[in-house]
Amino acid sequence: MRKFLYSKTVCLLFFVLLFVSHSLHAQKPILLKIGVADSALLDYKTIGDTCFFKVKQGGFFQLWKTDGTTAGTVLVKDSFVSEIGNFVSINNTLYFFGPNRFGKPALYKSNGTKLGTVVVRNFSADSSILLGLSVINNVGYFSYMHGNPQYEGIWKTYGDSAGTTEIKAGILVKKTFQNKAFFKAGTTPIIFMVNNPGNSYAAIWKTDGTLAGTMKLKDSAFLYSISKIGGLVQTTTCTIFTDYAGASNLWRSDGSVAGTYVLRGGSINNLTLYNDNAYFLSGAVYKALNKTDGTSTGAVLGLSNVGNSLGVLGNKLFLGGKDNNDWEPYAGDGTPANTNLLRDIHLGADAGGSDPRYYTALNNTMFFIANNNVHGDQIYRSNATIAGTTLAYALADTIPNFNTKGLSASGSYLLFVSNNNALYVLRPTANPAGLFGSNQMPMLKVFPNPTNSILYIDYPASQNTFIQLHSYLGQEILAVTFTNKLDLSALSKGIYFLTITDKDKKYTQKIIVD
Repeated sequence: MRKFLYSKTVCLLFFVLLFVSHSLHAQKPILLKIGVADSALLDYKTIGDTCFFKVKQGGFFQLWKTDGTTAGTVLVKDSFVSEIGNFVSINNTLYFFGPNRFGKPALYKSNGTKLGTVVVRNFSADSSILLGLSVINNVGYFSYMHGNPQYEGIWKTYGDSAGTTEIKAGILVKKTFQNKAFFKAGTTPIIFMVNNPGNSYAAIWKTDGTLAGTMKLKDSAFLYSISKIGGLVQTTTCTIFTDYAGASNLWRSDGSVAGTYVLRGGSINNLTLYNDNAYFLSGAVYKALNKTDGTSTGAVLGLSNVGNSLGVLGNKLFLGGKDNNDWEPYAGDGTPANTNLLRDIHLGADAGGSDPRYYTALNNTMFFIANNNVHGDQIYRSNATIAGTTLAYALADTIPNFNTKGLSASGSYLLFVSNNNALYVLRPTANPAGLFGSNQMPMLKVFPNPTNSILYIDYPASQNTFIQLHSYLGQEILAVTFTNKLDLSALSKGIYFLTITDKDKKYTQKIIVD
């Protein structure tokens, strides 16, 4: 679908960048490992330039690591009898939960070697469960339950056996939407959700790591059986988070009882911190962009029908769309006037757009997944400019039937799990070939140039090819489906820019009318 929404400023920027700048591209995706666990990139940890992840082999789990190269993707420790997870870093060392040699849960640490992957502390009671290891200021927090009648409590760890101690007994931190306990701290105390002993509701608690500083903020906050924390961000004044139960509520807390309350209800998701405000999407299908600073006035409407994803790169907020019928990548400050189309990826008359999603920032570049309506889902990249929004790698290197649950920035490279639970790496590299890398402009000839009448265009156009002509200042002169000749006799003398949009590619040629 064509969208001609460029302002003069944006169009001029596009043409300047097109002729004077190069962009970063990536080599083809490299297969690192087949058979990674389904949740590998929802539960992994990067320390330095090394990423730790888990692999499932039959009924056993393995700890692996990668530096983003085939040779550097190696097994760390084999044959865990049940799932490992909750990977975190304490003092630049990996910590995680896993079974000990008796099958009971234990807290592990690893320096990336087999001999250096050891138990920090065993939790050997019957039916023991460890949940939600979260690191705040180099201290790990987690919950522990066991036995019948059930024992429960919250713990902290400094990374050694003696420094792994209980904070408070009798409370169990409730799982979040991704089935992990959630502890979060910033300018306010650590916030978490706890179920009451009767399991009929959940409450909001806080802790400072001491027994005296662990207390309830809000009772009966959630229906225990269905509610979970779905997302959480921290502004300079308060914590803003959601409870999730199909629909959801938006909460705020400054660590006090009076300052912990609901801001608004509705179907709320994609909670994102931008310019010290919580931005989020509301609505089940046609979503609206909202924001709040955490005050009692609640959310402020920004844009309507913005797709399914949000992302932040520098001072730019990336959206999954702006038009009512065509979700495409946009970026700006979140206001309608200053949020601009980056690329029309999904061309054609059908509604829906490319549905950009999984926005992931790496090396001052935003990567995302989008469907170009020809080759299906592909990985794109953007520096928040029109000229800098391109395919991340050549179509010739496309993974057949590509699909992924997301992208993960790890050190200096990008990781994703695609078909058949295969782990791939994509490394951004400098490409002196120019803006389009391996997708260079095909045989394109325009003549005569300069001209004062008919301009002939020689280009192997597809059925979904369009032509735009802009003035030097970015004013749109015409926009038509592809034709082999244009009559420019009515135009004033000067420099113009002819843009050919062909499926997922854009090519621009300078035209002189004399």
